[in-house]
Amino acid sequence: MVLITVTEATRFIDATAKVDNATKVVAQIQIQEDSLFALDALTNRGLVIKEFMDALNAGDLFVSDSIRARLTSARQLLLSEGMLGFPKDIRVDLWRLLGVYTSFELNSYSPNAGVGGQPNLIPLNPQVDTQTLIRDLQSLRAQQKKWVNDLATQALGSRHLNYTQSYLVIFLIVLGFVPLFGGIVTSRHFAKEHQQLLNTREYFNRLISSLPGLVLLTTRTGEIIGASKAVSAFLGHSPEWYQQATIAQILPKRFWQQYQLYSQNHLETKSGMVKGRELLLLNADGKELPVELYFGDFETAEGDVLVVSFRDVREQRALYQRYQRVQRRFDMAMTASRDGLWDWDLTTNEVLFSASWLEMMGILGGHPLNGLVVFEDCVFPEDRPRVKRELDAFLRGRDVLFRAEHRLRCRDGSVRDVVSRACAQRDGNGKVLRMVGVHSDVTSFKEVEREVLRLNRNLEDRVRLRTQQLENALVSAEAANSAKAAFLAVMGHEIRTPMNGVIGMTDLLAKTTLDREQKMMVDTVRRSSQSLLSTLDHILDYVALESESAEINPAELQFVEFVEGVVDSVGLQVAKNKQRFILHVEPDLPVIVIADAAYLRKVLGNLIDNAIKFSVYAAPHGLIRLHLGLAADQSGVARGQQRLEIKVIDNGIGISSEQRSQLFEPFVQVETSRARRFGGTGLGLAISAKIVKLMGGQITLDSDPGSDTCFSVQIVVGVPETQVVVEEPRRVAVLASIPDVLLRNAVDVILAVNRYEVHWFESLAELSAKVEGLALPGVVLALANNQSVQDYCVKHNLKMLALSERPRDKAALSVDRVYTDPLLPSALLRALEREQRGLSPVVSGA
Repeated sequence: MVLITVTEATRFIDATAKVDNATKVVAQIQIQEDSLFALDALTNRGLVIKEFMDALNAGDLFVSDSIRARLTSARQLLLSEGMLGFPKDIRVDLWRLLGVYTSFELNSYSPNAGVGGQPNLIPLNPQVDTQTLIRDLQSLRAQQKKWVNDLATQALGSRHLNYTQSYLVIFLIVLGFVPLFGGIVTSRHFAKEHQQLLNTREYFNRLISSLPGLVLLTTRTGEIIGASKAVSAFLGHSPEWYQQATIAQILPKRFWQQYQLYSQNHLETKSGMVKGRELLLLNADGKELPVELYFGDFETAEGDVLVVSFRDVREQRALYQRYQRVQRRFDMAMTASRDGLWDWDLTTNEVLFSASWLEMMGILGGHPLNGLVVFEDCVFPEDRPRVKRELDAFLRGRDVLFRAEHRLRCRDGSVRDVVSRACAQRDGNGKVLRMVGVHSDVTSFKEVEREVLRLNRNLEDRVRLRTQQLENALVSAEAANSAKAAFLAVMGHEIRTPMNGVIGMTDLLAKTTLDREQKMMVDTVRRSSQSLLSTLDHILDYVALESESAEINPAELQFVEFVEGVVDSVGLQVAKNKQRFILHVEPDLPVIVIADAAYLRKVLGNLIDNAIKFSVYAAPHGLIRLHLGLAADQSGVARGQQRLEIKVIDNGIGISSEQRSQLFEPFVQVETSRARRFGGTGLGLAISAKIVKLMGGQITLDSDPGSDTCFSVQIVVGVPETQVVVEEPRRVAVLASIPDVLLRNAVDVILAVNRYEVHWFESLAELSAKVEGLALPGVVLALANNQSVQDYCVKHNLKMLALSERPRDKAALSVDRVYTDPLLPSALLRALEREQRGLSPVVSGA
């Protein structure tokens, strides 16, 4: 009996030593658990590499630097004392992997190794590295859970030992026949051991409660023996709740049978730990939480005890669902695009094809395929050497993206045009490890392209033929134009010579003694001859301008006097038509200009003739206004030049907007009916427009039906630096009375430019008052039909200059009179100078 007692006491002492050793193990496991939690936090459960590369790609240096600091801390943690208990190979792999990204620089990044032909780039694959990091962290967690389960098994074994020791102490007390000394010593020793065992039981109860991770200890029937604080926090129940709870209370009803099947299968087969079984747990709020189930067990005197460990898989499930959505989106996109996907692993020389690729080629599924053979066989024979050269060049190079256009031969014999695009993954030496690409069917586009090329070639042939025909036609047209120009020049000369003779002899005949009827016939012959000669001149001018053989010959000319000559030539026609003609000259107009006088005369003559013709029927009388001045816009004019503006305004029938757009075309007239009132060939405005364009100017038209018509011509002319300037004031004052406002304004400008002192009066009383206040000799300027002013001048011995209406007969013209319609500035000034010198009678033109 004593031997038995000593033996049991020895066992108690050994148990106590084991308790002390377990205390150290628990402390070590707690340190490892804290280190593992810290490592999970630093690596964000393995997603730190993805976060780091996303921050770099987004250019967020602040976030990337903070993540780099976390990577450095994680590497230091792997070398700490808390991580030394884990497998060395896993720790070394993690330390090296994190070191690659810790020392990573932005300009050394190469997502597929060897991009751009630079051999020093660091080959990174963040996706693969993230998966490696997550796998290694899961291995560390699995090792930690194994240690925890072993510790829990040892703790429960200690509890059973406590029960055995307690029974033994009771048994020794009952044995009263044991020697007293041995009994006393033994009783004291066992009492001390019993107290130690009681303390150990409390310790192991606390140990089970504080086990890291989600751990439950249950019986075979599902009664919960112990629970870690992590389970209490995860499910939301208090630690006391688990003392009377069963596993069925934290499982949905639909999973209870499945749990029983898992646990029974584990206990009966004894095949090791059951792990990776997913089910749902109910928390205190009744919410279902997804977990992974792990089983372990050990035997006690009271029966088998199950160590049930859980792992929270909510984040994993969310990631998996996100992966499924991305995969579905990718599959739908590939189906919609009808592109064929292929994946070539150059390390094994295997090629995988998507279903759409096989469908494109007409290959049915379910048959074993040698991918590389199939790929090479499908390339059209004529394109195969070229594709092989391009692919070999790509494999030898450093590029990442590959593109090639070629044809594929389907199983049914049809041929498809495809564009092959691929992305390559290279190692640190630039060798291609893998290529993933797509084949895009561009057969319809290629057919359209070939059709377009065929049509282009056909069109080019037709254009070339048509061009040759046009060139031949152009040569013929130029020859015809040359012949026409030569013919018109010869015929013009031959017609002009006798026509001038007819006109000359008609003028001589008109000066002979003729009766009224004979004078009318002679006048008709003269006007008809002049009209025919004018038409011939228009035709010859238009032909010369159309053939671009006309040239500008600028020369100096007295601009106002030049215009007077043009205007004076139509004065007799204006008088016969009983029309009004006002010549208005602006004060700033240069006296001498450099321009082509012949072409400028044609433009003025055509515009004035046009105004006279279309205002002859205006009521109460036709009015033609010729306005000479400088253009308001002088931009773009070189030094020594000025832009003149000539306006010809008439109160004729007006021109509609439809007619304005075609009026400067040849042979276009305002009236095209058979009963038209206005004659003409329709070449005058076309010739004027071409001449103005040749002189570098522009001609515009502003008119509406029933309103005034204004032709505006702007041309740039040279202006000599020396101009005629009237420096001294005139020694005579002009007392003027002209009721017509237009004529009055024209006279006022003429006199003001030539520095005459002008006094306007409306009545004889006003005239008398102005005469008395004059300091200079005065000349009265009035219309010839103002009899009251003439009588006043005769009575008071004043000189008077009368403005007379132009006679309708050329023979009645007199150089001593000043005529209106048009009033020529030079004629008015010469008359005033004569009056100033006293060379004319008191009343001129009376």
